[in-house]
Amino acid sequence: MKTIGIIAEFNPFHHGHKYLIDEAKRITQADFCICIMSGNFVQRGAPALLDKYVRTRMALLNGIDLVVELPVYYATGSAEYFSRGAVRLLDKLGVVDFLCFGSECGDIGILKSSAKKLSDENPAFQKALQANLKKGLSFPNARSQSIESLLLFTANAAHSSIELPTIINEPNNILGIEYLKALDFFDSKIVPVTIKRHGLGYHDEQTASATAIRKLLTGVKPGDKPDNLPELSKAVPKNTLPFYENQEKNKITKLYDIDTFSELLYYKLTLNSDSGYTHFFDVSSDLSDKIRKNLFHFYGYEDFIHTLKSKDLTYMRISRCLNHILLDIYDTDVTLFMENDYVFYARMLGFKENAGALLKKIKKCSSIPLLSKLADAEKLLDGIGMKMLKKDIQAAHIYNRDINEYTAPIVKH
Repeated sequence: MKTIGIIAEFNPFHHGHKYLIDEAKRITQADFCICIMSGNFVQRGAPALLDKYVRTRMALLNGIDLVVELPVYYATGSAEYFSRGAVRLLDKLGVVDFLCFGSECGDIGILKSSAKKLSDENPAFQKALQANLKKGLSFPNARSQSIESLLLFTANAAHSSIELPTIINEPNNILGIEYLKALDFFDSKIVPVTIKRHGLGYHDEQTASATAIRKLLTGVKPGDKPDNLPELSKAVPKNTLPFYENQEKNKITKLYDIDTFSELLYYKLTLNSDSGYTHFFDVSSDLSDKIRKNLFHFYGYEDFIHTLKSKDLTYMRISRCLNHILLDIYDTDVTLFMENDYVFYARMLGFKENAGALLKKIKKCSSIPLLSKLADAEKLLDGIGMKMLKKDIQAAHIYNRDINEYTAPIVKH
């Protein structure tokens, strides 16, 4: 029995995701596909457009056999933390043969070589990186300039020379490289497979990209039917359209954006203004001071990000940091989890009814509990595991007060 793992947010699910799943199964001849999926808050430091249960149902309709939630501590982290948490979770399930991911590059050899050059163990890269960070450059710019100061990457004989800065400036290449670094970090036996992305990139504001789909739905209120369904239908699988039409089993589908949480964020920022914000994960003293100085210019979540943005503080970095403040994600907690092997459970969000053989094998081979009922968690997890799980539950309740995590049923298809 062959099993592939996919790491995704499906924010929202679109044709590119469907293509990745289908191609991954075709190339590997796998029997099952497991997805490690972000919950209700995602890696760019924002709430997911649709809640995790809706996105789970979309995934199960389109080729995924089991959806496992990525703990929020990693789901909201930078590419490195996101990748390490997800890869470790796949690894601990004990059944995954392949990690499949999309990339602009489409060449696993190039990505592996790039990952090696970007490795923490490469002293030349680290020296150049630290020097550029001391100059006040943002991490992405410091990393890019560090690579430029080293050498051109020459691919194998079948390829032309490619500059590494070009490789690492594409979002899916960046994540792919981090997946490869994580596989190496954990000495995992999972085999990486990359599939070249076709069509538009992640940030393109045309219909096929995740960014474009979110833009199409901006301003659609809960319970409203989007006016632009014809455009949306070009970008997403037909079987997912009922979720946007808010007609799925007569339930209202809520759509979220970052400003949904403006008032709560302002409350949290005000509550912590005297002590500062450096105890929250990834918040530097410079950013903490900047937040305090600009707090009386807070007019909304997104507007505040632009207020804080500068050449050495990117939009994405600030967004993630504010998300950590919103959700009480502390630096000491993340350190604790990493020092104790990253993940402690696999919480099921949904599965296909015909995936019984996969679930049976996971229960036999996994080194961590497969959680199907939260009521069982305290019997199966130690204090550190419960600490991580409670944050997942808290984040879900902050996101949607209408869904009780303790009684929400696992999605079945």
